Amino acid sequence: MFGERSRRRADAADDDLRASDSEREYVIDLLQRAVGQGMLDLDEFGERTDIALAAKTRAELNRVLLDLPIRDEPIRPDNDDVEVLRSTLSEVTRRGNWRVPSRLIVISRLGSTRLDFTEAEFTGHRVDIELAVTGGSVHLLVPPTTEVLSAAVATIGSQIVDLRPAAPSLGGPTIVLSGKVRAGEVRIRRSRLGPALLRVSVALGLRAAERIARRLPA
Repeated sequence: MFGERSRRRADAADDDLRASDSEREYVIDLLQRAVGQGMLDLDEFGERTDIALAAKTRAELNRVLLDLPIRDEPIRPDNDDVEVLRSTLSEVTRRGNWRVPSRLIVISRLGSTRLDFTEAEFTGHRVDIELAVTGGSVHLLVPPTTEVLSAAVATIGSQIVDLRPAAPSLGGPTIVLSGKVRAGEVRIRRSRLGPALLRVSVALGLRAAERIARRLPA
């Protein structure tokens, strides 16, 4: 009995201790894993992150984890084809020949996320990008054959700047943006095709259409 009382007092004393910056960052990392597993949506993540950043004691910090079955070891998302990109007062960049998952979660607080898809390897015809941006920016550079849909993004004191020039639809992948941007910016640019490459791309598109037409019944 005495040992049990001692443990309870020790636990209570630990809860009263001041939380450190490293402990806050660790809890936010656990919340990020919960988003990747589908346990939290982006609004819930934002709310709990605000609480974690403002927490003064370990008890306040632990409250955001009470209903989450998260342990210390790394957790794989239910869907392996998910990547979470997080930036806090920093920059995250993807460029070159990188593999694009079917779902990207971009979490940014006063940070910058730059995604260059011009040489990327798309694994499917659709990529869903969920945004949870506060005071940050997201820059997308897409190939001329890629369509970007941004109607599902909720903006609060923010803007979506689409700088893509008009281009023919060549049947490339589609990027669908959703989520929420507060006091931030999403900027979309399309890389330009040279005249020769544009003619080749159009020709390839027409050949594919001819092959499909030949398969249709007369």
